[in-house]
Amino acid sequence: MIFRRTSARPASRVRGAAILALATATLSTLVAAGAAAQADPVGSAAAGPRPAAATAADPKPRTIEDKRLPLSSKSARSGAGIASAPRCDGNGTSGPRVQLMYVRGDRQPDRFDQFRTQFQARAVNLNTKFVEASARMGGERREVRFVHDAGCTPTVLRVTVPQAAIDGGGQTTQQAIAAQGHTSNDRKYLVWAENGVCGLGFGYHNDERPGQENFNNTQVGWPMIGMGQGGCFGDINVDVHELLHTMGAVQRNAPKSTGPNGAHCYVDGDLMCYNDGNIPNPPGRLVPCDYPQRAVIDCNRNMYFNPNPQPGSYLTRNWNIANSRFLIRGGGGSQPMPTQAQLRSAVGGWSADVDMGSTANGTKVKAELSSSHPAQRWNLDQLSDGRYRVTSALDASKVLDANTNRSRVVDGTSHFAQIWGWGNGENQKWTLRQIAGGQYEVVGHDGGCLTASRHNAALGVWGCDGTASQRWTLAP
Repeated sequence: MIFRRTSARPASRVRGAAILALATATLSTLVAAGAAAQADPVGSAAAGPRPAAATAADPKPRTIEDKRLPLSSKSARSGAGIASAPRCDGNGTSGPRVQLMYVRGDRQPDRFDQFRTQFQARAVNLNTKFVEASARMGGERREVRFVHDAGCTPTVLRVTVPQAAIDGGGQTTQQAIAAQGHTSNDRKYLVWAENGVCGLGFGYHNDERPGQENFNNTQVGWPMIGMGQGGCFGDINVDVHELLHTMGAVQRNAPKSTGPNGAHCYVDGDLMCYNDGNIPNPPGRLVPCDYPQRAVIDCNRNMYFNPNPQPGSYLTRNWNIANSRFLIRGGGGSQPMPTQAQLRSAVGGWSADVDMGSTANGTKVKAELSSSHPAQRWNLDQLSDGRYRVTSALDASKVLDANTNRSRVVDGTSHFAQIWGWGNGENQKWTLRQIAGGQYEVVGHDGGCLTASRHNAALGVWGCDGTASQRWTLAP
């Protein structure tokens, strides 16, 4: 176990690229020798919470290095249920915020435009995880307070550093970022870097104090995800994991914590939990969650985040990330999802329409001028996994279906929408992903978005690109 710490210079407030103060990040590597062992199969033994111990708050930041994380999502466009787009807060820049950042070396190609849409999708996922956790725990809503533009879209800084910094790994990349003035204590800089690190949480503090003076709440952080070979950018939830480290997860005395050498937990299904080599024995392995879930924030609701903690519980007496100043509290709740709606496209004045009002299997769903005809009405039935069955108002047994027969071409594409009898197929289940302005992307099983390309043509199910043709309003 390698554990190194160095003092960091006081961080100054960012005022553009003109601030050139170098902030030396505190570095410590927290992994077992070699790669951490894969978790054993979940058993029935569960360890109780560690007794709370009085530990002094440590002003020296640590770096949590994740060389391997359990893959929780195959794609930045994946996810179930209704996503929660980031919302406006104030002028978008003042006060404590999460700043998104793309970092490359000066001899590397600039891939910002290639990943622009994916960066925004990842911001939506990050926000959604906090919204979902708040709702699951019955507490006041929490959202990420991003640096954003006038349209509420999180801004992504493009930062170029010396190639040697990228080649040197996470430490030198972080130092180069800080050298350009990105050191404000009002920022957590979520960094997507063109290097080969998996994930790093620069700026975690051993500090369990429950108040706003907690160092995890008052000091700068640089959660970093590598986009190069060996990086973990392929898992969208690594963003959540590393940001939570810099916000204070997981403290050494928290229930199911892996302790002072780990900063993780050992509860199956939690985004902060995996076998980092420091699970106490017993149990020596991951234990079941008290509220079984997958890829969620604080599965047990008493380790590091809960906006509604039980009286006398660990989080009422210690640092609770739900109280972080980098989160928005309350408000912003989504309008209730209608049970029936017209799917109105953001282009052409069109709506999703069952061609000719026919209920035969294989009838295309097309872009037609909006009207009150029942061929344009759809029932929205939420399934147990959060996705939706979208049923035609013409016939409750017929649903919106993504064609999977690639030999069948309609209006020039085999990737199109049709109606078909409900068969519980994956291609009949849709995610309604909320985006800016109260609109939605209607996302299929393969990550494609429902697309209105031209009048009277079948709606495509094509790769999501953020264009207006893939934005829909659910009109009552």
